[in-house]
Amino acid sequence: MRFRSIRPLLPLISVFTMATAMADFQLGLGGGVFAGTEYDEDIGYGLEAEAGFLAQDQPVNLFLGVRGSYVDGLSSGGSSFIDGSSDLDLFEGVAVARLLVPLGTDVVKIYGEGSIGSANLQVSGKAKAKGNIGGQDFSINSQFDENDWMLAWGLGAGLQFDFTRNVGLRVGYNFHSFGDSEVFGLKVDPGAMNGFTSALILKF
Repeated sequence: MRFRSIRPLLPLISVFTMATAMADFQLGLGGGVFAGTEYDEDIGYGLEAEAGFLAQDQPVNLFLGVRGSYVDGLSSGGSSFIDGSSDLDLFEGVAVARLLVPLGTDVVKIYGEGSIGSANLQVSGKAKAKGNIGGQDFSINSQFDENDWMLAWGLGAGLQFDFTRNVGLRVGYNFHSFGDSEVFGLKVDPGAMNGFTSALILKF
């Protein structure tokens, strides 16, 4: 009776086993250059690492995984109401889904991706300011070091070159958008970030 009870599940077990066998575990290690859109930031430099599984079905491949990234060097020279400068550091952790389409060969593939997760914005520097935002009076005249977690989501597109079954290279453009953050007790909009990245791909 035990064997009969699991018989209806055998097709599902078979499909799951085949899908797992066809999926390669994949690591990606790389970095890029980034620029923000909300403030007058300089170019920032970042590192990223991702891990997940790549199902190489035809005509498209599907990658599902997670990615962690860090961007350093984004800086703001102040604004019309802030006299000072600040350094913006960004830590981001997201889930990633990527579709890859071979361009007539398994070596070169075009891809599009989407990501969602959270980011931690760290703002440090020196400022002197006084004003009113949203009915809230504020005054700043000191060094500061603030951080806050916020929603992060992104889109990306580019090319992946699979030189061998185990080694490849991905290059592309990424757009990152962030939810509201609370800095100095005020709600602020960190805006978005654009970047060009490349990553070494290792498949096992």
